[in-house]
Amino acid sequence: MNAHTLVNRLLEANVTVLGKASKTSKKYLKLYAEQPKQVQQAADDAFAYWCVDPGVPTLNFERIMAAPAWHSVRIGARYRAICYNAGNMWIWHWIGTHEAYNALIAGRQLIRNWPPPPIPSL
Repeated sequence: MNAHTLVNRLLEANVTVLGKASKTSKKYLKLYAEQPKQVQQAADDAFAYWCVDPGVPTLNFERIMAAPAWHSVRIGARYRAICYNAGNMWIWHWIGTHEAYNALIAGRQLIRNWPPPPIPSL
């Protein structure tokens, strides 16, 4: 089974991490599809690791200080993904280069875009 299949199964099964299920937003899926295949694979691997233990040091899962409901995860050395805490669910909302992540955070766009988009239906 490849990692993408594993990730799809984890999402479909509503695997809980830190007591919350995970879903992907349409924006995340669009951005994910635009990434090179090796980045998609790295994102799938990171998500699979995150499902098992979000505290794995290589993931650097952390709260974004400017927007406390938002968290980031390291995808290899050059990419990041962003999710937000929506009550009982993690919504994966963005993926891109570390440089784009830094610009997003520096521009405080997450705060301006609060509240987050609606939670996708299960």
